[in-house]
Amino acid sequence: MNERIAVAVRRWVAVPAMLGAVMMGLSAGEARGADRPGHPRLFFTAEELPALRAKLATEPFASRWEVFLELAERDLHARLPEIRNGRLRRGARDAIGHAGIAAFAYAITGDERFGERAKAEALGLVEASGWPGPSRLGQAVLETGEAATACALVYDWCYDLLSEAERDTLREGMLRLAVEPYLASLAKDDWWVGNYITNWNGVVHGGCGLAALVLEDESPRAAEAARAAWDHLQRFLREVNHVDGGGDEGMSYHIYGNLFAHRFATAWTHLRGDDGGLYAELADRLAGYWSVYMLAPDGDFANFNANNESELGRWPRGAESGPNAGLCALYESAVPGGDALLLWGADNGGTRFYWRRADPFWFLWRRQAPPAGDKPPLQEAVLFRGSGQAIWQSGGLWFALNGGWTSPQSHRHYDLGSFILLAQGERLARDWGRETNLTADHSTLLVDGQGQENNSRGRFLRFGSGEGFRYLACDLTNAYRKSLRRFVRHVVLVRGQYLVILDDLEALAPADFEWRLQSGADLALDPDARAAWARGRRQSLRVLAVGPADATLSTGRRWLALRPDGQRLRETLVTVLWPMANDAPLDVRAHFADGTLRITAGDSEDILEFTPGPAGWQLHTVNGADASAIPDGSERSLVPFRP
Repeated sequence: MNERIAVAVRRWVAVPAMLGAVMMGLSAGEARGADRPGHPRLFFTAEELPALRAKLATEPFASRWEVFLELAERDLHARLPEIRNGRLRRGARDAIGHAGIAAFAYAITGDERFGERAKAEALGLVEASGWPGPSRLGQAVLETGEAATACALVYDWCYDLLSEAERDTLREGMLRLAVEPYLASLAKDDWWVGNYITNWNGVVHGGCGLAALVLEDESPRAAEAARAAWDHLQRFLREVNHVDGGGDEGMSYHIYGNLFAHRFATAWTHLRGDDGGLYAELADRLAGYWSVYMLAPDGDFANFNANNESELGRWPRGAESGPNAGLCALYESAVPGGDALLLWGADNGGTRFYWRRADPFWFLWRRQAPPAGDKPPLQEAVLFRGSGQAIWQSGGLWFALNGGWTSPQSHRHYDLGSFILLAQGERLARDWGRETNLTADHSTLLVDGQGQENNSRGRFLRFGSGEGFRYLACDLTNAYRKSLRRFVRHVVLVRGQYLVILDDLEALAPADFEWRLQSGADLALDPDARAAWARGRRQSLRVLAVGPADATLSTGRRWLALRPDGQRLRETLVTVLWPMANDAPLDVRAHFADGTLRITAGDSEDILEFTPGPAGWQLHTVNGADASAIPDGSERSLVPFRP
């Protein structure tokens, strides 16, 4: 290796925390600013290409690069964009994949076949009269950001292969189809412009901003748009990624918006050499951890808030499955000394479907370090404080509860208090995802047949562990503020084997309460035992209606309900959820009186004591172990996997 390449490789290895350096090892003093070169320049320059090529010759990059080139070869014959009556007839997301893969292959190899394929994709896109089509001209939408991204990558990475006429065509197309609609949306303050929760904010600001950034030296309007995009996306990335890294949209939407925002942010930072402290802040928030912990043992996510269980593909087989590889790589590269969990996510996660596991940004964002080792052992109990999800895992049991937000700025899933439960990898209590947002279709509470209210947040009162148990208490009253004075859901994991749920309820006026559990398993009632079964393929869930004494169980097509007999001003609903193997059923019984819950199964007995107070029930002891010292959940429970 000659000295020039060796120096370039050393710059890749020693990655500073500032994200201009994440892209190519640039320090602030090396940032280009006004004297930056032509193209490529968004993510790397011609001078930096030797270092990038040397990096791709090492593992874990080299083996993936072979796959990338095979895909680029196959993509040479992929269908080009189809424009009919001015409308783009094929998805703009597919265009990102075709254009981005071919353009990056050309930039690295110099093989003009790839460059010509990328050019054809981008030039085909700008033949449209609007993105997505004439019916929505004059505003920027998701497809605008997506198609703009595809064209920006081709313009930057294939610039030397474009003729003057082709450059003019592509430049005029991006200004007409991306920059001007984007500026028009800013002027009209379209609904997504200042909505820092929705994925639209990341996608449209990020995609249109990238097209503007690649043209900023050629158009004052583009320069104006690029500056606006940076202003908005700094705020988006700080607000959409909460403390502990969680988000208010479901996992698929969270990844989607973040990816477009980060493409712009890393390009801006590469050009300016300054990210305003953004990536150090995201590293401190442990961005990326949420997607690893929310991945359940069955390979699907805990799909709260408008995501279907297999929407990202079951891990590890689906192309999108698991944590996003590119985002994990990016977040990990911003951590001084690295992060073992994020590095594992980078090397074992998925990509968006249009990359087909060949994401150019993984190669750019993944720092030069040896391949990740085995997945670090995850903590058995974590609370994502900002987004409001609690996760417990113990042996073969995995449990997630949503105490987040019924957001008016997002998909408005009325699912606070809902939970997902797996036993030995089989999902016995589940969420129906995007299919329905109704409270009745989530594992939570109906009051007088009515569900939850919009713009409501849960609040964790307790979260922690004691000897032989884990405990959380989540105040969900805000979701029923027109009907309830108190709804606190207490959940106890006893000896790592089963769950107790105590719902402490007080209404503003006598009301009918209905507790629901959602399951795709076969549901059957056992009225003699005041119990029910949810029978899966290998595992079953025994559900006991412990309190009140007059409560009855019923089943629907895919739900189980517990209802007290008549209206109540105050009530305590107590249920026991005991997973067990189909071929080894236990005789489980429980009794609740005066705050004492006794549960027997075979020869074992557990005793949980709750004490009343002004704020309702409080867990006092579990089998004699004191619960009074369980913390309130305000402190971080996540422990980073860092040196």
